[in-house]
Amino acid sequence: MGKSGAALRAAKQKNTTYTFTREQLSEHDRHVIEEFRQRVVQDVYEKAQKKMDAEWEKRAAAMDIAIQQEWDERARRFASENPQDNFFEYMSCLLAISVRVLIEKFHWKALPEDGHYDKRLRIVRFSDYVAAEIDRIAGDEMLDIRKYNDEVYKLYGLKFGTAEESE
Repeated sequence: MGKSGAALRAAKQKNTTYTFTREQLSEHDRHVIEEFRQRVVQDVYEKAQKKMDAEWEKRAAAMDIAIQQEWDERARRFASENPQDNFFEYMSCLLAISVRVLIEKFHWKALPEDGHYDKRLRIVRFSDYVAAEIDRIAGDEMLDIRKYNDEVYKLYGLKFGTAEESE
């Protein structure tokens, strides 16, 4: 069987017939379906992951911008080159706390929205007195806010501080 024998064996290998049982074919089909399902799930997962990553980057960029704007606004309000302006800005913020407490907790009347109010309104009188006291402190170079704070404590027994200071 020389050349023709080798040719016959090669032809036989090309036309090999396999016989599968119904169980083997069902198993093969399940295997193919499972691989296809895993590929589809993986594709969906990867697309969703890319979409979430893009959304996350977009939100992170927006947060970075918002944070930077917030710090810029704080610097604009509280980091003036004039220390007196910084002092008055801090005082304005702190006095807003007092006004809110007086209106919400002690039921003082707020200024009417139409802007027409009487100077006898308690919140207006309070604001006027506080503004006059701040002007007195700021106008007197010999009067220090720290000394003023100590004086109020001695006179009225009330001092604000942190928990660390009281320990």
